Amino acid sequence: MSYAQNYKEATSQTLFQQEVESNALVNMAAKLNALKQDWDGDSEITAQVLEMNRKLWTILVAEAIEPTNPLPQDVKQNVVNVAYFIFKHTLKMLAQGQAQGLDVLININLNVAKGLSEGLAHKRAEEKAKAQMQAQQGLPVIEQTA
Repeated sequence: MSYAQNYKEATSQTLFQQEVESNALVNMAAKLNALKQDWDGDSEITAQVLEMNRKLWTILVAEAIEPTNPLPQDVKQNVVNVAYFIFKHTLKMLAQGQAQGLDVLININLNVAKGLSEGLAHKRAEEKAKAQMQAQQGLPVIEQTA
């Protein structure tokens, strides 16, 4: 496999992963919001939804700290810090059980998803501009599939 093909595959996988993570965060925010809207204080349902959110953030942290992850170290640390806050807030929610506490988790999930989506759009725009410049210069173009 050529360098260009390896680059294309790695970039496509990274972009795809960002889309999956963004969608998962939005879907989880929707579940948290539905829990808030239908709040009846049922601790079992609350615990299930909060556990789903915690598991999602556990996966995000595991991906972020993976040695092969190309994210800068400060971004990796930020993901860990946000996850730590979410884990602490989740325990607080389980202990206190107030619907208003869900707003924090909903907002974090939506803001991180937005950041991932914006980063994805920016990356795609950069790749498109790069491909256009290469085409104008008569260089081979590496097309992105994501």
